[in-house]
Amino acid sequence: MAGSVNPSGQPVQLSTGPPTLSYREALAPPCSSCTSSPCCTHLLLRDFRMDTIMDVDYATFLLNFEGILLAIRPDRQVDVYLYQPCGNLDVDRGLCQVHGSALQPAVCITYQSHTCSYRKVFTTDLHAEKPLLDAHRMAWLAEQITFDDDRRISGFPAWDDLLAGLAALPTERRPAPARGPDPMAEEWRSVVLGHKPDAGDRRGEFHRFSSPAVSDPCEGCGAWCCRTLVFDRGLPQTSSQVEFLRYCIGFPNVEIGLADTGWAVIVHATCRHLDGNRCSVYGQPERPLKCSYYDPFACAYRGHFGVPNPDDIVRVSRHHFPAVADSVVFDGLGRVVAIPPLDVLREQVARAEVAAASAADRTS
Repeated sequence: MAGSVNPSGQPVQLSTGPPTLSYREALAPPCSSCTSSPCCTHLLLRDFRMDTIMDVDYATFLLNFEGILLAIRPDRQVDVYLYQPCGNLDVDRGLCQVHGSALQPAVCITYQSHTCSYRKVFTTDLHAEKPLLDAHRMAWLAEQITFDDDRRISGFPAWDDLLAGLAALPTERRPAPARGPDPMAEEWRSVVLGHKPDAGDRRGEFHRFSSPAVSDPCEGCGAWCCRTLVFDRGLPQTSSQVEFLRYCIGFPNVEIGLADTGWAVIVHATCRHLDGNRCSVYGQPERPLKCSYYDPFACAYRGHFGVPNPDDIVRVSRHHFPAVADSVVFDGLGRVVAIPPLDVLREQVARAEVAAASAADRTS
């Protein structure tokens, strides 16, 4: 499997054949013999089904981003993964650094390792029931699909033919690099900690339509739509859903976005077609339809990621999340009863930032 590496840069060790275990041996946790920790390096972000040209285009769009992998099933259901080691993983030893502690997410504690699918899917280059798709494989697959006049899929490769085609295309897997500095987050932090006054943002400025800030919104933009993936999760309904978000935020490139209408998993990753702050395939066939149809005049990315303190979302990092989770009210069955207004959550996040800075000062 040339081209496939684990987060430490070493080749992935592939399974050579099924071992024979006794009953007692089979009862032992499979994690003890797992050398690549795929469940700690692949975050499931969402799934969707390929039914239309827009679904196929969406798959192509996603695979342009660093660290994104897809896995497809015979029913055309697609799982979307971020390939990046969890922040709690000791990559060199392949061990969880918070195992058995209160910091270990319940998602990990209750995971059924005896039926683990991660080892099956991610330690081989072509799992027979759920093969992986990278950009090259997806480009091949897209060419094999036919559509009716409504752009719905009318023809899809037979499963054996799909596997045979993918077998000729070894995957190129690279974990997402850790995100770089975020100037907007740093400016917000400086304001919250009182290091600088709040200078406001573009919402406080006024322009005529002829101004480039209005008539050409991409001019001078930080290309946030090409550096960020947002996966809506809706408003949490249970403690389990809140706990899942706590698990997600353990991955370094992930933060949680809070809004009155719903919460979202935000992944910071860069599109491979981004050149500076411009699309290198603009106006070319390689450019996804999702990008071509995107309306820059209605862009939410600039208002969410291009200002230090957006008014309609709150960006939550890992050390903020406990304060956010503790602000939610649950009943005795773990069902969400009340979620504070956004301004209250924003204040909780700011207090968590101040507390973290104070704790760091005490230990320095």
